Amino acid sequence: MPDRPPDLHRLSASSLIAGFTSGAFSPPEVADALLERINGLDDQLNSFTSVNVFARLHAEYSAHRIASGRARPLEGVPVAVKDLIDTDFLPTTYGAAIYRGHQPGANAEVVQRLLDAGAVIIGKTATHEFAWGVTTDNPHFGPTRNPWDPTRVPGGSSGGSAAALAAGFCPVAIGTDTAGSIRIPAALCGVAGLRPTYESVSAIGVHALAPTLDTVGPMARTVADLRLVAQVLNPGLSYDDAGQKRLRVAAVQGTGGQETGRAAVQLAVDLLRTDPRFEVVELDAALPAFDPYALMSTIVLAEGLRTHRSRGTWPSQAGRYGADVRQRLEYAGRLSDADYERAMEQRSELTAKVRRLMQNVDVLVGPIVHVPPRKVEDRSPEVETAFRTGVMTDAALQSLTGLPSCVVPVGVAEGLPVAVQCTADLGRDAWAMSVAEAIDSAVGDDVTPPMLRPDGPC
Repeated sequence: MPDRPPDLHRLSASSLIAGFTSGAFSPPEVADALLERINGLDDQLNSFTSVNVFARLHAEYSAHRIASGRARPLEGVPVAVKDLIDTDFLPTTYGAAIYRGHQPGANAEVVQRLLDAGAVIIGKTATHEFAWGVTTDNPHFGPTRNPWDPTRVPGGSSGGSAAALAAGFCPVAIGTDTAGSIRIPAALCGVAGLRPTYESVSAIGVHALAPTLDTVGPMARTVADLRLVAQVLNPGLSYDDAGQKRLRVAAVQGTGGQETGRAAVQLAVDLLRTDPRFEVVELDAALPAFDPYALMSTIVLAEGLRTHRSRGTWPSQAGRYGADVRQRLEYAGRLSDADYERAMEQRSELTAKVRRLMQNVDVLVGPIVHVPPRKVEDRSPEVETAFRTGVMTDAALQSLTGLPSCVVPVGVAEGLPVAVQCTADLGRDAWAMSVAEAIDSAVGDDVTPPMLRPDGPC
């Protein structure tokens, strides 16, 4: 048999499927290539908590299905799954010492959907402890590092998934997003990520953080791959109307006011102006004024405390929590029911205002993060607070309202990726992805992560 192509780790899921169909290469060859790459390079990044040693065996089964004309939508495609999501064939730790070595008795519904579609689960990716943080600097399993600059964090809490994509360890990954946990690391690692419409993708078998905010979604290096996987996670997702109307797109500048973010939004909108499928319009009203960080924090703290109490780990095992999550739970205990109820009322008012605004525009293009990823070793409270505020502020609106949002990289500034997020109304995930895919196609290879460049370090 001839040697396998040397660049299989650079290929998108869509390209892999085309190669499997044509016979250019096989699922086992791809599984071998990625497993070798993970084993050889992930000690530099720490993006995986466990690797599926049976991935090649599963890939061989996919090869048989392809050869017999029975290929499923993701047949043979390697997918990494965040270690917050239950798998009955790999440990699921939720990023916590309490659950080290934990083996669930059943797959999460999203994992089962992937398997039923022919995906090969290649491993579990690192998460911030219990998904409660934005760095994936995990005190129990070690920090995950950003492939663009390994001295920096990848963002979080789905930082392992984003880092694995940017390192060429997998073409597709699954993350979760409560307050930005897909979108933030996607932006900071120069990959694409979708926070779907709230409750459109099953969260059964996923460790909860804040149940009224928690969402499961795909991450990938291309928006086309996001679309492919989104349709597996949510079979009811339709693209019919996205291609039948000219979408109205408006720029928003968010609340961070950072120059790089403004420039990224302007670049994305300028790219869309040249595409006849879109009409760039002005908003007839500003986004509602609110304190996104304070509102989001109150809800996450209150629901997070309730989650951990209900699972019986807090406060009985408080000493086994990492310091940052333990401090959040302690602080959450000082919130009153009235604080939570007031925050939920404000959230309802905000959602109503935003839904009215979305009647006159189809997709909003705005910033997602306003600060670069912090240095791994710089854990001072001042730096941590500034970073958390800088990455969560413009992720809050979509989380609070449940709107779908797709992050796509648009450029590079000072050696680090810059991204925007495309937000649509409830149930209009396809519209958000259509705009993001147009931006992605126009940008092309300009934001290729260093480890995936032909002249890159690996």
